[in-house]
Amino acid sequence: MSNNKYQVAKRYGKALFQLAEEEQELDAVFHDVSHLRQQLVAIPELIPFLKQTSIEWPAKKVVLDELSTEYTETVKKTLAVIGENRRLAELIVILDEYETRYNEAKGIIKAQVTTVVPLTSAQKEQLIQKLKTQFHCNIVRLEETIDAGILGGVVIRVRHQVLDGSLKTQLSKLKKELSR
Repeated sequence: MSNNKYQVAKRYGKALFQLAEEEQELDAVFHDVSHLRQQLVAIPELIPFLKQTSIEWPAKKVVLDELSTEYTETVKKTLAVIGENRRLAELIVILDEYETRYNEAKGIIKAQVTTVVPLTSAQKEQLIQKLKTQFHCNIVRLEETIDAGILGGVVIRVRHQVLDGSLKTQLSKLKKELSR
């Protein structure tokens, strides 16, 4: 996706957020956006179908109307505008932007945590409390990944920051120090 299309898609996501905020539907629209994303993942043919330029908007509208029967009017109208303006190829970026703005407004952060073994409930709770303090947020959503390649320790990715406490990185630093 070109940078221009990316920026346009982000503006659509911002506009959806602002409209949801005006209508006091932030949570309902977030629910719809999350559900739509789940549908896009669950039906692998859907994204290529929506991106296909040879398929006219009315055919795509029928499919989207079927998927969005329970959605808020705000989301239904926004999907119509996106489709009419031939921006369905950027739908994922639009949904991402809405979710990012929603999370910022609600004080929610996503933290990707990589460890060698699964964290215990106590470790998760301790990590969540530390991240809440460090990032000044209300809610931390952990996404856990198991990777034996880090050898030990933990790697945490939050927003655009990486907190790397992995044994692999520590050994690499030690090796560089010793080779000086």
